[in-house]
Amino acid sequence: MKRRDLKNKDKRIAIIGGGPAGLSCAHDLALVGYKVVVFEATESLGGMIRHGVPGHRLDKGVLDKISDEIVSLGVEVKKGVYLDEKYGIKKLKEEFDAIFIASGTWKADKLKIEGAELDGITTAVDFLLNVNKGYRLDLGKKVIVIGGGSVALDAARTAIREMLKLESTDLHAIAQDTITAIDVARSALRTGAREVMVFSLESFEEMPARKTIQGKEEFEEALMEGIKFYPSYGPKRFIGDGKRVKGVEFLRCERVFDEKGMFNPLLKEGTEVFFECDSVILAIGQKPHFPFISKEDGIELTPFGTIKVDIATNSTTSPGVFAGGDAVYGPRTLIQAVADGKKAALSIDEYLRTKGKKEIFFIKPEERERMLNVKIELILTELYTLPDNYEFIKRKKPPTISLDKRVGIVEVEKAYPEDEAIEQAKRCLSCHIYTIYDGEKCVLCGGCVDICPKNCIKFIPFNEAEFTGENKIPIEDDVVLFIKDDDECIRCGLCAKRCPTGAITMERFHFEEDFL
Repeated sequence: MKRRDLKNKDKRIAIIGGGPAGLSCAHDLALVGYKVVVFEATESLGGMIRHGVPGHRLDKGVLDKISDEIVSLGVEVKKGVYLDEKYGIKKLKEEFDAIFIASGTWKADKLKIEGAELDGITTAVDFLLNVNKGYRLDLGKKVIVIGGGSVALDAARTAIREMLKLESTDLHAIAQDTITAIDVARSALRTGAREVMVFSLESFEEMPARKTIQGKEEFEEALMEGIKFYPSYGPKRFIGDGKRVKGVEFLRCERVFDEKGMFNPLLKEGTEVFFECDSVILAIGQKPHFPFISKEDGIELTPFGTIKVDIATNSTTSPGVFAGGDAVYGPRTLIQAVADGKKAALSIDEYLRTKGKKEIFFIKPEERERMLNVKIELILTELYTLPDNYEFIKRKKPPTISLDKRVGIVEVEKAYPEDEAIEQAKRCLSCHIYTIYDGEKCVLCGGCVDICPKNCIKFIPFNEAEFTGENKIPIEDDVVLFIKDDDECIRCGLCAKRCPTGAITMERFHFEEDFL
C-alpha cells in the first residue's frame, strides 16, 4: 500500500483481536494514516499463532518483532481488554467510525459422552494456551489425544515435551554428573515410562493433518518422537475412578462421511476396546465466541456460528462493521487470515471515503481492480527462461535438530543452508506468469499441443465440447476451442517459443496495492 494524504485522518477504527487477521488489517490502515486501536483480550499480540502454536514450531521472538513494527506505525494496542455486552459493538460504534472483528476461534468443541466431566480431560486449545504461558502441567505417564488434525499433532508433540520437562525435574536429584537429568528422562520415555497416543476417526489416508506435504512431514516427525497413532477409532465413553479419568473406551469407526459427503461418523457397536491413560486432550474442533455481539447490533451469524459477511468486501450485515479470519471462515491457515485482514483494510477505507454516498456498501469487481491497480507486463519470448530441470527438482524437507535435543520450546526445523535454499527456490513455478492466447493470430498448426510437456493444451471442435451450468454460448459450429489447464501448466514457455505466429505470449501479472 502507498501512503497518501487523507482528508479524514481523524477517522478511528477499532479492531477486535490482535491475531494475524487483526494485525494485518491494522498495519495497512495505519500505513495510510488512519487512527487504529486494537483490542486484545490477552496480554500479548499474535492470537492463536502465539498462544496455540507450540514453541518447537515457531520462535515467539519473530512475533514480537512483527508486532513491534506494526505498533511503531502508530497503532494503539489495548491488551487484556475482554469485550462483552456491556462494552461491545454498540459501545464501539459510538467511539469509532468502523470496526473489524478478527477474534478467532478460541472456543473448543467438547465431547458429550459418558464421563466427559471427569478431571484430567482438557481441550487442545486450553492445553496449548497454558503451555505457551509457561504453566507446568502434570499429564501423568500416559496421555490420549483425540483428533486427526494439525492441532492434534501439535498437542501430542507438545505433550511429549511437557513429560520430558517433568521427568528432568523429578529425576534431577538422582542424576549423576556423567548422566544429565534430561538424558534420564529420554531414557525413561524410550523404555515406555511415558506414552502419548493419538486416536482419530479418520484413517491414515483421511487424516486432515496428512492432507498436505508439510502435514505428512509433521506426522513423520511425530512418529520419530515416539508418538503412537490409532486411526479409525471413535471414543464411546471416558472411564474414571469417580473423580479423575483413568482410560477411554473406543469403538471402531467404519465411516467418517456418509454417502452425501456429510460428516456423519459410523461407529460399530461390539468393537469396544479400552486404553488406559492419565490424561485426555481433545482436539476435535474449534469455534468462535462473540460475547461482545448482541441481537441489537444487527450482525447476522451463519448456521455454523461464524459471522456472515459479503465475501467480496468482508462487510457484515451491520453498516460499518467488518469481519475476517477464523471468526468468519473457521480455523484456516495463517496466510489466509493475513489476506483477510488486508482485504478488510481495503474495504474499510472505501467505506469511510464513500459513507453517506452509497445506501448499500459494496465494491464492484471492476472498481476493485482499479483499487488494486493491476499491472501486466509482456515478456519477450526469447528472453524468458527458467532454471534448467527446475520441474524435476524434488522438494527437500528443511533440516531438523536431532531427537535428543527436542526438549521444551527448542525449534525442531532449522533454516536451509544457502546452497540448498537456492536450489529449492528454483522449484517455483512462477504462478504470476501466464500464457496468453490470441485466437486472431492462431493458424491451428498444433505445435503448442505437440511440444507441451504436461499435455495441458488441447484444441477441441466446439460441437464436441461439453459445458456445465445454464449459460449457453451462441457460437458457430466450425469454431475450434483452445483449452489450457493452468493447474497442470509449469510455465515452461515452450508453447510460446514454438508458436510461429506469436498467438501465444508469456505475460507477467501483479497487483500494486494502492488506495485510489
